[in-house]
Amino acid sequence: MSMWCRFIYCAVCVVALMTVAGCGGGSDGRTSNISGTVTYNGTPVPVGNIQFRPEAANGGPAGYADIVDGKYDTAETGKGVTGGAYNVLITGFDGIANPDAELPQGMPLFPEYKTTVDVAEGEAVTHDFTVEVQKTRRPK
Repeated sequence: MSMWCRFIYCAVCVVALMTVAGCGGGSDGRTSNISGTVTYNGTPVPVGNIQFRPEAANGGPAGYADIVDGKYDTAETGKGVTGGAYNVLITGFDGIANPDAELPQGMPLFPEYKTTVDVAEGEAVTHDFTVEVQKTRRPK
């Protein structure tokens, strides 16, 4: 095989592998966009991120969205998911940038919050989250 033929062959293989890798996901690949609100201490989270990580039995893709003024929407600032059970991870910040401390989103409001949600397949889903952080007791 000539060098040029090898190059073309490798390029075709890479494209084929990328196409196959991009086709994974849930049972039929129908994406659900998720939107809603995120509150903490009764107020909207100014800035943050929400991640949807599939539970082991789900096998679907992970999804995510930015939180802005307490609202998120995977269709606008992220990636939707296929139906199934998901672990949800939420981070929230006060939104007051501090470039000297390298905190562009501001100070964290709470430790990473974890919960779960079941997503209906192929539908637009609205789900609101209320972050509840247990206060730790200090030893006496």
